[in-house]
Amino acid sequence: MKILKYCGLTIDYEFIEEREGYFCCRLIFDKKTLRLYRKLSNKKDDECWYLDDEGYRLDSEELFKASPWVLEDDDKSEKLLCRFQDINNECTFQKKEYYTDWAKFLVNKDI
Repeated sequence: MKILKYCGLTIDYEFIEEREGYFCCRLIFDKKTLRLYRKLSNKKDDECWYLDDEGYRLDSEELFKASPWVLEDDDKSEKLLCRFQDINNECTFQKKEYYTDWAKFLVNKDI
């Protein structure tokens, strides 16, 4: 089974599906893990990890590098972006190889 981590904290999950470009699951917390997750999450949100020093969204390479989420499987680790987390802790994560930096299309018509 793949191991899901947030800022190094291992989080149990119930697998929902994995489809082209996405990994979907429901996060499962005990009281201690939930407390740590909330603390880390609040700190990460305050840091605006997804923005550069000038307040612009990081490009895709840097965005995934800075992401606090990682999915590990044996000797492989894959950074993920959490695209959605609902009140029941169901999450949809996007994988790097399917990520498109849509802002580039809006600015650069040569792409």
